[in-house]
Amino acid sequence: MEDFEGMASETVTMPELGESVVEGVIVEWLVQPGDHVNVDDPLCEVETDKANAEVPSPREGYIAKILVEVDDVVEVGNGLVVISDEKPEGVAEPSPAKEPEAAAKPEAPSSPQLSSSSEAERAGRSGNSLDFSRPSSDNGPSIHTGPPPTRSAPAQQQAAPKQQAPAPAKASRPDRWLPFGHPDGGKAYRYPQPRVEDGDTVEKFSRRRHMIAEHMVISQSVSPHVVTVAEVDMTNVVSLRAAHKGRLKSQGIRLTYFAFMLKATCEALREFPIMNSVVGDKQVIKKGALNLGFAAETEQGLVVPVIRNADELNLIGLAKAVDRLATKARENSLEPDDVTGGTFTVSNPGLRGNLYGGAIINQPQVGILRMGEMKKRPMVITRDGQDVIAIRQMMYIALSYDHRVIDGVTGNGFLYRVRELLEAAEFHVG
Repeated sequence: MEDFEGMASETVTMPELGESVVEGVIVEWLVQPGDHVNVDDPLCEVETDKANAEVPSPREGYIAKILVEVDDVVEVGNGLVVISDEKPEGVAEPSPAKEPEAAAKPEAPSSPQLSSSSEAERAGRSGNSLDFSRPSSDNGPSIHTGPPPTRSAPAQQQAAPKQQAPAPAKASRPDRWLPFGHPDGGKAYRYPQPRVEDGDTVEKFSRRRHMIAEHMVISQSVSPHVVTVAEVDMTNVVSLRAAHKGRLKSQGIRLTYFAFMLKATCEALREFPIMNSVVGDKQVIKKGALNLGFAAETEQGLVVPVIRNADELNLIGLAKAVDRLATKARENSLEPDDVTGGTFTVSNPGLRGNLYGGAIINQPQVGILRMGEMKKRPMVITRDGQDVIAIRQMMYIALSYDHRVIDGVTGNGFLYRVRELLEAAEFHVG
């Protein structure tokens, strides 16, 4: 507790809204200075890469001061609002919208020294994390293409004005452009900067798309992805679903093929516990709980709701969980607990026009399984000891796994087991 104008008060800080989430954007304030709030009343709406969430009040009291504005980027642990026990007189109104700080121009180096160029760019870096057009200042030292300065040369020659010598090519010069989502550290390649031409339509990246882009780039950079594909005969699953979907539909339950995929994945993960792991600091953490994430597309972008303790649910329970969380994702009403704690992810990109594809791993997990399109195809099968051609419902599934942790034998074994479970289709349908 801290004192605010002589009254007991508390500063509400930005909560942790998900794994790997270190900041959020204020979308809307739901209270104003002087308002009375009760415990768990929503204070503001915050957007992260995982979901939009309302920050609840931890106590009853009066809004004494709002510390940040709409569209501000606030790190976890930083103050949002002050709540006091009594309604203060002359409460402070929200401070005016902050003008973006003018970026200091990097000073031109007095000599072609690598360190001076790098330091100059670091000195000119803007503090606005949403300023994507500004080049990164940590892209490595400048590359001097001319002859190195001679140690015996007079000092005044080494410190000659820049305009008296050819401008050196620099990989990290202030006008260098890096593509959206690119992490700091690129040195060798200069990306061609796209140009906006007549007829083009320009749309600014949303904060969520910004975070998704960073997550995807970092995941590809951190985890050596290996993709392996299995062909699955889904004919028995199709038959089993057809026998029960009408009855379940009358009960308000949508029995999808995705539910069968989730159930098979849960059973295989229990047999291959290393696949239900996350990567820590030079360690692999085999998770006790099996929390299955699934990719869901929304108007705001991709989110990954999490089914907690998914292995404890039967087929119907998984179908209900998917339907509930997918509905919340579409309505933009997912809560922090709905998108945190995942230990493995399954992706279902839809039924139209995709044979198979390798998905990007959701960090810090070590694998993601992606369904493909189901197609009727003529296949050679064995009946009564004879090879025959039959029309079967076929589907490809692709596993992307982190080769730092998962070797080929394990990855292939896990995927083969998922295939076996789906083809046998020995699932209990309640």
